[in-house]
Amino acid sequence: MKETKWPFSYIYSSFNFDSLKKIHTFDSKAEVNYLTKNLLTLKSHYKGSSTDFISGIHPRRTYAFKHPLLLKSSKRPLRLWTVNQETEIRQAFQQHVAGIITDFPERALEIRREIQDQSK
Repeated sequence: MKETKWPFSYIYSSFNFDSLKKIHTFDSKAEVNYLTKNLLTLKSHYKGSSTDFISGIHPRRTYAFKHPLLLKSSKRPLRLWTVNQETEIRQAFQQHVAGIITDFPERALEIRREIQDQSK
């Protein structure tokens, strides 16, 4: 990735914490994010929130929506995966997550713009 000048920004995200650690070793300036099934189990919370090289946490949407207070208390940016239903896209942006992982980015951008316009 470092050998090519890309016309876009990118981040690394994985369930495998050891892989993320290796990526950080190879490229200490890369944005590295921890992909989790359950956002704040003790083990994943410690790894994701207490490790200096982890930039953000990517929890499963169903877990995150069941624990809205945990979303607000996260010290790292959260991007929920995989958010495809319009109601869930709206819910995610209304809870001010950093972003979502979706199969419908155009629709998500449209909904985010609507929500931002309403809050002005």
